[in-house]
Amino acid sequence: MATFCPEIEQIKDPSTKQAIARKILEGLHEKLFDFVDLVVASVLVGGKDTATLIDGKSLMSENELSKLGVMKLVECKVLKDSYLRLRYEIVK
Repeated sequence: MATFCPEIEQIKDPSTKQAIARKILEGLHEKLFDFVDLVVASVLVGGKDTATLIDGKSLMSENELSKLGVMKLVECKVLKDSYLRLRYEIVK
């Protein structure tokens, strides 16, 4: 699961972690954030119940395209172990 903040890692219950992650993702869809920081690891994680940045309700019509979150890359930093930190500004 993606780590949105270090405090989430302290939560032991996976379903609670997923619920928090989904609320954060809803905030992205509602454009409640000004910036998004992503850390890309050189490992692939997945599965039916794994939360991702593209979870949620599917777009069903062209009219729903306005729900897409447009982001502008403002910083890309190489971290140790081939990790990347990407900082995006949310375009409103």
